[in-house]
Amino acid sequence: MTTQKQQGLNLDRESQDQYLTDVEAAMLRAAKLACHRAIKTSGSVAIFRNGIIVQEKDVRKIFPDDNEDN
Repeated sequence: MTTQKQQGLNLDRESQDQYLTDVEAAMLRAAKLACHRAIKTSGSVAIFRNGIIVQEKDVRKIFPDDNEDN
């Protein structure tokens, strides 16, 4: 049995591809915003880089192509 919400996601291939592209962009925006807020409030954000956890203080090192000022 499927719910109405699940039935609404029965998309053709092109629509599904666009949906996933939009979801990926939204998740990236959310991650950038979370990093900006973490650095603003605590001074750094913990990330996993090259097998170790590091405290990063510059969002541009996490997202080098980030041109937004949040």
